[in-house]
Amino acid sequence: GLFLVDEVVQYASIVSFARGGSFVVDNGYAEYGSADLRMQYLSNGPDGLVAQYPFLFTVLAAPFFALAGLRGVFLLNLLGALASLWLTWRISERLSDRRTAVLATLILLLASFLSNYAVALWPHAISLAFALAGAYCAVVAGSTRQVEPIPALAGGALIAAGIFLRLDVALILPPLAAWLVLTANRPYAKLLLAGLGMAPIILAGSWINQVKFGVFSPITYGADKGGGTSLTTHLPIIAVVAAACLLIVLWRQAPRVRRPLIGLIALLAVGGIAALPELRAAILKMAQGLYVLVVDLTQHPAVGVAKGIERDKNGIVTFWNFHKKALAQSLPWMGLLPLLVRADVRHRSGILL
Repeated sequence: GLFLVDEVVQYASIVSFARGGSFVVDNGYAEYGSADLRMQYLSNGPDGLVAQYPFLFTVLAAPFFALAGLRGVFLLNLLGALASLWLTWRISERLSDRRTAVLATLILLLASFLSNYAVALWPHAISLAFALAGAYCAVVAGSTRQVEPIPALAGGALIAAGIFLRLDVALILPPLAAWLVLTANRPYAKLLLAGLGMAPIILAGSWINQVKFGVFSPITYGADKGGGTSLTTHLPIIAVVAAACLLIVLWRQAPRVRRPLIGLIALLAVGGIAALPELRAAILKMAQGLYVLVVDLTQHPAVGVAKGIERDKNGIVTFWNFHKKALAQSLPWMGLLPLLVRADVRHRSGILL
């Protein structure tokens, strides 16, 4: 059954699209205007209330729902989970060997939350499949000496589509681009083709968001919703990512200046931290946030303050009664990752990715 309000909103959106081909959740709000019908995670669209979530999961889930109800939606996510396992195998085997592929696939199956999301109403499993499909295309494109358009174009299109399943799929773009620049032949041509593959999907998805939300943007929860989709709130991180991308390009294109480049970066970092209190504060805030999200979620400042975020009797953070942990708390095997520095050189490209 349905437990959380976001499940209810996802369900309502899928039912509406399956029955009438509309994103509008027609629950009587348009007729009666009662605040009780304006559930959390519903946005005001041009034609009525709509789910704040990206539209593609609703579109993909609707025929499965029409076929078998909620079990049909679970089937879609199960297919996404199976595809994710297969893609993990293919990526690992291509970058390393069969033994590594077996281990990587078993880790995803047995030591992650994939099995939970494989039979859920949320889009995590299917969005992971799209992200891994885009990553696999990047691996195929990056491993060829010549520029082959199809893998690069397909990879860009798949990741762009994944963004309209879950917005955080966009986070895979910088590391994939960096990996291609560092390891691939003719990486810029391949990245250009990936961008061309993304462009029509991004434009089409933005137009659908215009119809649904009244906002022409690929990344939005609606005109009356924030949700961290405003780029201005992420300018420090964007600046860091942009600087890192520039450094990676310089590292690839100008090997003779690598040592001076490292010295210059160190000098600028130390000088900036010493001279600019605002920079020190920003770095400290990011470091604290990283520690909380990766190491110990119990230190999160919203615990006991924000609605729904509490501690249970054992001190574990809960969000609407669901246990929440930091990344390393959830996946303790990550503590073994430093041992990868001793891996054989033939695994280097895969480890870097």
